[in-house]
Amino acid sequence: MSRFASCGMFCTALMAFAAMGCSGEDEKAEARAERVEFLTFWTEGGELQALDKLIEIHQDRRPNAEVIKTFEKNASYQERLTQRITEQNPPDTFQSNMGERLLKWVTEQQVALEEVDRGDWQVPDELLEVNSRDGVLYGVPISLIRQSSFYYNRELFETHSIDMEALMRPGKPGVDALLEACATLKAAGVDEPFGVGNIYDWTLDMMFWESLFPAVVGDVYYKKFWNGEADPENDPELDEALAYLLDLSQYFNADSADVDFPEVLERIANGDQAFGQQGDWGTGVLTGMDKGYAPGDQFDVMPFPGTSHMFIFSQDVLPIVAGTPNKAATQELLNTIATEELQVQFNLIKGSLPAVTGIDINSTDLTETQKKTYEQFNTEGMIKLPVVHGFKPDDVMKDLSAIEKTMIESQDTEELKNYIVANYGALQR
Repeated sequence: MSRFASCGMFCTALMAFAAMGCSGEDEKAEARAERVEFLTFWTEGGELQALDKLIEIHQDRRPNAEVIKTFEKNASYQERLTQRITEQNPPDTFQSNMGERLLKWVTEQQVALEEVDRGDWQVPDELLEVNSRDGVLYGVPISLIRQSSFYYNRELFETHSIDMEALMRPGKPGVDALLEACATLKAAGVDEPFGVGNIYDWTLDMMFWESLFPAVVGDVYYKKFWNGEADPENDPELDEALAYLLDLSQYFNADSADVDFPEVLERIANGDQAFGQQGDWGTGVLTGMDKGYAPGDQFDVMPFPGTSHMFIFSQDVLPIVAGTPNKAATQELLNTIATEELQVQFNLIKGSLPAVTGIDINSTDLTETQKKTYEQFNTEGMIKLPVVHGFKPDDVMKDLSAIEKTMIESQDTEELKNYIVANYGALQR
């Protein structure tokens, strides 16, 4: 073998060894990257901007972090999530509502979520307990949402002298004041004062069960009903609440079954309709339209009439999916979520509230509406109620929304009442 051939073989071996070294370094660098796939339906407007702020703050805190956003439309989100978990190809974390919506993944048949290590967080126990089972925490709230929020047009209220104090009365007096306000506005030419965008059914469901229902029946019966301890066939509370819904529906927009809630929120901001119910995320939806809409200007937000003494709350929650090789990286993302900086900056954009306590709220950039709502939640004596999906499994009485839409069209409560009575046993656990 010639000297040149020997040299060539040596050089080839040396290059191969060097390449192996580079490959090893690349693999180490790869291992150091904190990759997390996040499945979400926050795809536009203020929600997407808030998501980008989360990633920005997390990457500032963890420079090697990489958050991979995987989007799915809201209408198909639960189906897609179920498919991925069932096929054992899940994301590392995903966006979920709190309570039973999250904990359906932790059952005797399957435990699809990992335990979350609670750090030195200032998150109230009552917001963590609803995401826990048998003392084990499975999700971290990125926001606190007043589900029973009431969006109204400031100019219409002032022009027609709507009595705000009357709307703030607890219980049925506040609901009666809402019906009076509807009648006043309709007589003044605002033909459809109460805006509803119910093309996907859930918004009417939310408005009734998570705003009007607790306002009419009170917090004790509300909890009793969703804990499976009521008698819907004979209880007058349910009949009375359904009667109020029919009375209120006379003032809905005629196309309520054909439009989505962002369009209705914009109508409220424009003054085409006077008010409507939505969760706090409605603020982020309006401001994210980039049309100059701002709380305290074209529109404002208050508790749904009759619920000023209650805080019907929801949370956006992130878990760790069981078996993920990126468990440590996902835990770090959840640790970022629990920081005051993230909670303030994220919810400033999204329109919801920080889930952490102890914030000097007046020193933040949160809007005056957010500051006021945050203080309301933390007021001593405030009655705090988880929303319906915090109480019940996802598939319990799942056809309620569609039947409620039919009830509004027929102005007859019989079908809905019979359905609730026939299926109520599903709540008795």
